[in-house]
Order: sequence, then C-alpha cells, then structure tokens
Amino acid sequence: MQSGFLRIRATYDPNYHDPYGYNRKWYCGLLRTAFVDGSSNLPAISYGYFEFTILAPNAAAATGATGGTWPAVWQTTRKNTAATGSIELDEAELYGNGPAYYQSGAGAYGAATTTATGFVYAGNPNGDLTWDWHRFGLLVTPTTVTSYFDDKPMGSQPMPQYADKSAPLWGWMMNLAMGSGWPVNAPPANHYDMWIKEIRLYH
Repeated sequence: MQSGFLRIRATYDPNYHDPYGYNRKWYCGLLRTAFVDGSSNLPAISYGYFEFTILAPNAAAATGATGGTWPAVWQTTRKNTAATGSIELDEAELYGNGPAYYQSGAGAYGAATTTATGFVYAGNPNGDLTWDWHRFGLLVTPTTVTSYFDDKPMGSQPMPQYADKSAPLWGWMMNLAMGSGWPVNAPPANHYDMWIKEIRLYH
C-alpha cells in the first residue's frame, strides 16, 4: 500500500448467478476491519479522528448510465446488542447521479439514542468530486461528531449514545454499492472502480 492504491471494483456480468436469489448482475468486494460477529484482529478503537482519501467513480458520465453508484466509507459499532443498540457513522456517501454531492451522517439504532436530526453535512463542497482525490474525515468524541472535507470542518452534531453508556468500538467499511435508488446501466468496460489512497486513524 505504501507505493500503490487499493481498488474496489463493481463488475457487471449478465451471466452472474446471484447466490442469494435476487438475480443481481453486479458483484463487488467490501473492505471491512471486523467480522460479522464484531470480532477483529485489530486494536480496539473507540473515539478519535478517522480519515479516508478516495477517488470515486462518476456513473453520470457513462453513456446511458443513470447514476446508481454508491461509494461509501463508514463505520458501525462492533458491539451491537438489544441492550446497547448500535451506532453508524458515515464519513462519506457519494452518489453517481450527483458527482458534486456527498453526505456525512451519524445514526442511532435500537436502544441507542441521538438528539441529532439530518446529516452532519450534506451538500456540494467543491465541484465534481470524481475528478480528483479527496479526504473525508470524522472527528468523533464522546459528545460530538464533526465532518471534514479536505481538512476543512463542514459541520457538527451530537454524538449518538449507547443505551448502557459504554464507549463504542468501531469496525470500518469501504465499499462501492450499486443502485442506491437509481438503476445502473453498465459502462463500456462493464465495471466501475473506487480507489483508496490512504486510511488514517488517530486515537
């Protein structure tokens, strides 16, 4: 990784057999730092600053495409139970139908709670975001979540809280989902790529 980049590719294959029975013709990888059961071989991280430098695809520019790419970097709590609830933090969600737009959020589910409404940030910060590398980050403290774009603070909101008030432990994910409410027509290459240049975690 020191001299290269990580690529996450979503591929269209009309002959793909969806093992889950939904007849989907796209498949893609997901990079995550924890297993489904919440376990991880990485050191436990709770609060801190989480930053990702990515280059997202522009589905709106492809011939006949209707924008259904959904690149995202986000994290969820590794301890998700009925007693604690769960918390999701989104450093960035981008959409192929609007390559100048991204949103960052913080949500609470189950027994977890939040006083926030809407997103930490949602808007068009700097033209077409698919033309160059951009850094998306979240500063997460016990009381506040602040979104950053290229080192600039974009907005803050209260940090969601576990029901039992324990400190959350995070599992991070980077993925290139497809659809996101819009149909996707395959480009000539039959794939879209999301590139990751750097992942920085400060605790």
